[in-house]
Amino acid sequence: MAERDQHSRRRCVVTGCNPVMHGDAEAAAHTAESGHRTAKWPIRSAEGKRRAHVRNQTGYYDKYNVGEKSPEARGMDR
Repeated sequence: MAERDQHSRRRCVVTGCNPVMHGDAEAAAHTAESGHRTAKWPIRSAEGKRRAHVRNQTGYYDKYNVGEKSPEARGMDR
């Protein structure tokens, strides 16, 4: 599935705080309520999207899918 470009989206920089904020007004409201800092949502370049696609297609992440997350444990064929 392709990544969406979310140019107006903002994120909270505090670990574990994951509100969905669209636009500066929502980010300002979140900062006023919680005191947390916010930042613009990262936008991947075309080259970054290409590299992510390659990683997803070549099995790069297979080394992390061990134990109960492995395809074998989930009953999936490779």
